[in-house]
Amino acid sequence: MLTWQQLHDLKCAELLEAADGWGAVSTQADAARDRISNEMIHGLEATQKGMASPAAVNRLRRLDRNYDYIRTECGLVRTTVNSLVYELIGFQGQLKDALDDAASLGFTVAADGSVSYPAGGQNVVTDQPIPGGNASADTPLMSRPPTPGALHPGLVDPNPNRAKAQDIADRIRRVLTAAREADEHFRTSLSRLKAEPGLDVTEATWKDAAADLAAVRKVSGDRLKKTIPTNATPAERHDWWTHLSQAQRDEYLTLCPDILGNLDGIPALARDEANRDNLQMLLGKLSGEDNEAARAKLAGLRSIDQQLSTGSEPPMYLLGIGDQGNGRAIVSYGNPDAAKNVSAYVPGFSTKLGASPLAFSSLFTRTLADLRQTHPRLEVTVRVLGREDIPREVATAILDLGLIDGMAAPNDPLHLPDVGPLTAMAIAEQPLAVALPAQHPLSRRAGLRLVDLADARWIDAPGTAISLSQLRTASGSDGYRTSLRYEGTDIRGLIALITAGHGLALLPQQSIDGMPGISAVPLAAPRLVHRTEALHSSTLDGPQALLAAALTAATG
Repeated sequence: MLTWQQLHDLKCAELLEAADGWGAVSTQADAARDRISNEMIHGLEATQKGMASPAAVNRLRRLDRNYDYIRTECGLVRTTVNSLVYELIGFQGQLKDALDDAASLGFTVAADGSVSYPAGGQNVVTDQPIPGGNASADTPLMSRPPTPGALHPGLVDPNPNRAKAQDIADRIRRVLTAAREADEHFRTSLSRLKAEPGLDVTEATWKDAAADLAAVRKVSGDRLKKTIPTNATPAERHDWWTHLSQAQRDEYLTLCPDILGNLDGIPALARDEANRDNLQMLLGKLSGEDNEAARAKLAGLRSIDQQLSTGSEPPMYLLGIGDQGNGRAIVSYGNPDAAKNVSAYVPGFSTKLGASPLAFSSLFTRTLADLRQTHPRLEVTVRVLGREDIPREVATAILDLGLIDGMAAPNDPLHLPDVGPLTAMAIAEQPLAVALPAQHPLSRRAGLRLVDLADARWIDAPGTAISLSQLRTASGSDGYRTSLRYEGTDIRGLIALITAGHGLALLPQQSIDGMPGISAVPLAAPRLVHRTEALHSSTLDGPQALLAAALTAATG
């Protein structure tokens, strides 16, 4: 059991050196993995033909998975040890303060943490100094046997040193108890970080790694998680990331891949690495769940993993991953942080595109026009459909690419119906505004809270505006009564109804700014945005890949 002397003498610098060693192994494994996937496998696939080439590629992919697992587990060891040191340094500081106080008062701290104190004060009967004694954290203030000849009036120990010694003994015991608990927690976490025999890294292996990550986050997560600027702007996040050392970045990526992978402002390369790791963790976690929902999600995520493994030109960057619906991904074709995004294109292809009314934006039409000017042989069919129709027609291959819009928290993916495995790419996020008649009493407000409008009359226009069911969910209110239901997809018809006073609607601010007879008051709370995503159900190529890359470039 840890003693206060051991805690005092512990050389935390040596533990940090050990953590750095594990971090170095993790970094080396990551470099080896990159070389295998980016150089060796790519070179074989590009230059070698015949039966031997696929066999060699499969063996290299297995080695790639091994290095990926080594990187993850060694990174978890590094993070666990670093977090333990972070805790112990604080305990050492508290212990040092208690020992310094004891020394300054002339007290002696024994090996068991009890504190001896000298004589002090004066016996009012004998005029002699009141004898010293010993205080232990296990001993209440008055449980010490009375000293012969000493007077103890009332319930107060007359030696003024007694209370000071008791306080120091209690502080030592508290810090030692906390240090022992931390030592045991981290010991348990470290004992989990070991691999099963064999060379195969399977979904069961990643299931174990996901459990390892959960265990490490339980004891270490708050230390790093609370320092991630999730509520900052993308520019502020980028500045935060650039000022981290590489070792700090590696530690964040190891412990918080699910958070960093979905944060705008973090470089695309780092987000892609985080999300690919998190994808393997999700596959491992779901493989251990025996229910229909988990099996559906697992199939969707396996499809995404297969697309990533197959590769594409331009390369795919995984900018978001999750197990919503049947598995969701946000993909950029080409690095969105680069000046340009490129995509393979074969002239003469045709493509079928679909868009919900408010996803059919000027950005989409301008981008499509630029592409058709550059590639005049591109044949395009565009259909405007309701939001519920877009995912279904993409999943059934009626559409090659679908643009869909809706309401979400900043940087969160849209919640789509479960119609099959879909891949989503973030296209744009814009502020939301409440559309009111220009003469409405609230039209001059600087902002409006959704909850304050629960009793207002609303137009339910699920094909164009944000649906009333979503408003109720977002605000936790049963209000937002329907004044009129609008089932069209023409936003001009909805605007005409709002102008005539039939009710309010929540729309992207850009779509209603400057419209005659309409006042667009920004939504102040809750913090929600209008989000547009591009959907596809298989690996993109040809014109739809070109369009997706161009849209990403235009918004990035």
